[in-house]
Order: sequence, then structure tokens, then C-alpha cells
Amino acid sequence: MEEVSKLWIVIASFIVVMLCHFIYHWSNPKCNGKLPPGSMGFPIIGETIEFMKPHDALQYSTFLKKRILRHGPLFRTSLFGGKVIISVDNELNMEMAKTNRIPGITKSVARLFGEDNNFLG
Repeated sequence: MEEVSKLWIVIASFIVVMLCHFIYHWSNPKCNGKLPPGSMGFPIIGETIEFMKPHDALQYSTFLKKRILRHGPLFRTSLFGGKVIISVDNELNMEMAKTNRIPGITKSVARLFGEDNNFLG
């Protein structure tokens, strides 16, 4: 009976170690120079809770300030269950807006509201 309980302890320890390993690698993925730096937070919720904290509307939120100091004006994170890249660089944002079909509107916003709508037109 004692051997069975030791076996369960070993199995449970292995599962905990694998879970911690998965969470660590999910929250700190390797970019290999292809993606901007950043952390992804916890699986599914990501960094949504910190992103949604109230802040002064005339200044950057503490979430953005921390990431800008750590990673620069372009970084990746996980918000609302999806992986996103956040840009605070004005030149890059203007260049992205210029490359879309509708000036000033990104493709994701156009997809959200549809091609023919009164909001974007």
C-alpha cells in the first residue's frame, strides 16, 4: 500500500512540473527575431486583468508604461484570450494606417463592422 501512495506522489509531482513548464513556456515564448519581444501572461486570460485596470485617460496606463520600459514601443502580449501586438510608435501606426484600403482604419476594424457600413464610410 505504501508503494502505491509513493507512486501517486511521483505521478502528481510529474504533472505539476509539466504544468509549470507549460505555463512558463507559454508566457515567455521565443521570438527568434521574427516577433517583437513581450510576455504572454497566464494561459487564456493572459494579461487582460492588468490591462483593464482603471487609469487616467490623458496618460498611458501603468500596463503600457511597464511594457514600454521593458520591451520598447512595440511588444506582444495576450489580451482577451488572443495574442496581440501593441504598437505605441506613431510612425509605425501611421504606416499601418496608410497601407490599408480605408485610410486610418485597420483591416481588423473593417472586418469587425463589415465592408459596407455607415460607421466607416
